[in-house]
Amino acid sequence: MQKITMNAQPALPALAGIMIAMGCAASASANPFVLAYTDGQDPQSYTKLQTFHSDLSAIGLGSAYGMLANGTLDLSGLTTTTTDIIAYAKSEKLPLYPTVSDYSNATQGWDPAITRTVEKTATSRSHAVTTLVDFAVSNGFAGIDLDFEAVGMEAGGPLAVDTANHTAFVTALATGLHARGLQLIESVPASDGTSNYAYNDGYNYAALGAVVDYMQVMTYDEVGPGWSSSPSGTWPGPCSGLDWMNDIMTYAVSVMPPAKILLGLPTYGYDFSTGNTQTWAADKTYDTPGFAAYAASKKATTAFDATSYTPYATWGKVIQQAGAYSSATEQPSFWYDNPASIVAKAGLVPKYKLGGTGVWAMGYEDVHFWNAHNAGLAGDIAPLGIGHVWTGMGSATANTGEVANTAINNGNTTISVTLNPNGEGGAAKWEAAGVTWTTAHTISSVTYINGAIDSFGNGYFQSGLSMQYTTNGTTWIASDWTSTPAYPDSEAAALKSYTFTGTAIGGVKGVRVAGQTGTSSWSGSATEVQAAGH
Repeated sequence: MQKITMNAQPALPALAGIMIAMGCAASASANPFVLAYTDGQDPQSYTKLQTFHSDLSAIGLGSAYGMLANGTLDLSGLTTTTTDIIAYAKSEKLPLYPTVSDYSNATQGWDPAITRTVEKTATSRSHAVTTLVDFAVSNGFAGIDLDFEAVGMEAGGPLAVDTANHTAFVTALATGLHARGLQLIESVPASDGTSNYAYNDGYNYAALGAVVDYMQVMTYDEVGPGWSSSPSGTWPGPCSGLDWMNDIMTYAVSVMPPAKILLGLPTYGYDFSTGNTQTWAADKTYDTPGFAAYAASKKATTAFDATSYTPYATWGKVIQQAGAYSSATEQPSFWYDNPASIVAKAGLVPKYKLGGTGVWAMGYEDVHFWNAHNAGLAGDIAPLGIGHVWTGMGSATANTGEVANTAINNGNTTISVTLNPNGEGGAAKWEAAGVTWTTAHTISSVTYINGAIDSFGNGYFQSGLSMQYTTNGTTWIASDWTSTPAYPDSEAAALKSYTFTGTAIGGVKGVRVAGQTGTSSWSGSATEVQAAGH
């Protein structure tokens, strides 16, 4: 995926990175690996790395390195931003994987001549392997992130020999890196196994998956201005539709170990009225305002597509297109992701027991992306619903005093919500925090993260903490689930997590955790309610 800014910028003498992932493919999902790409052409990528590094397992160094047809490296894309990223990642002991692509600065595009020449013979393959292994070793990198995206895409290709030569090259590179204690990650185009698109045919998923440490399946750019891999074959549409991603993952796990698969997630969207450009979350470098502000600037109407589980905005009549983008075919439509869609898409990692995710790219995203991403990896489906608090209830399972509150299920565990800011006046009243969904789910656990205790000693429940559920959205049923650890009914609950478990419950349209206030604590508080399920 070529990095293109939302606002027109001067041409950059650099390579465009693609998303890959890192790690040791040991156990899927139990401890997912998260590799975030930094973009060496965007200084804010370095800023975001410093902010969110604790969410990451490794760094992919995008927009910096390319392979030349003679088997050497093009380093013309290396910037001070990338060198700063390298130094910072090493100081944080984050493994580094340089993304080496077949993107040509000379042609400003993915170049099949590079892969064809490098991979053609055993001699040419060996030369390139030596280059890459020596490069990784001499720079203290954890391995190589291979991003060859034009395999066999010369006229008349891909041919069977292109696929075979690419597999041979990847096999040789894996062998060379492993001999030095290093790893190989490869990005491959998304495929559902039907070979509907020629760009998939150069990649033998099964053979490549057998030799790499991780295969990053590029489940993004499903639809963009002028192209579509969606079932409809038209645009506008989602960058990464959940239905499309499910099809890709169903095929991928059928031909390679799921623990080796990294799910690609984008942090950008597309405005289909501006051509082949990306729209980012707020970025000072390129003066992008963020998704909500961008849609508002268009005076757009926002909506949510249930099939792809993706939000979009429109500001005029949209006519689906099947051909190339031009000023005559541009459409007043903007497709992007929000926390709910990211939770659902990241949730494919535990669903398919994948190895983890790869994220393109740091600098384009904000804290809401990472909160949602992490919730999805944890199997938390609470952000898919609507958060609520209930106060002043006369019984534990009442449905009174309900107010929507997005902070209860937004993935941010750093902010405490006082359930009743006015307090219950020292009375023994019931309060609750939870989430409701429009569709039914099966729930396997619910976690209540207690908020902070205020200066008056309020912020915990004095008795009766229980997990409740509803199958119709209004009638609450007390479960027999128990909490681990046991709730202390005291100030000791502050900022602690309490997870309720028991026999899984199906047909659930809402969960909440309720407790009773009293003379010592006039209101409960919560930072988050999380629900594991599907």
